[in-house]
Amino acid sequence: MFNQSRPKVSIVLLNLNGYRDTRDCLESLQQVQYPNFDIIVVDNGSSDDSSARLRKEFPEAKLLDSQ
Repeated sequence: MFNQSRPKVSIVLLNLNGYRDTRDCLESLQQVQYPNFDIIVVDNGSSDDSSARLRKEFPEAKLLDSQ
């Protein structure tokens, strides 16, 4: 949705075997009051199953796998 008074903001997080830190950050971002943003998590080839776990727990975030 386009909101001219509130420009669209994308928040990009990078993850590499950092499930706990990324999860904590995503939980914190759930408190954001800004109405027009999306969250993109880029997983850089984690071997700790981070990508699948984060995708399941945070379906509102766009998760990209980079390998």
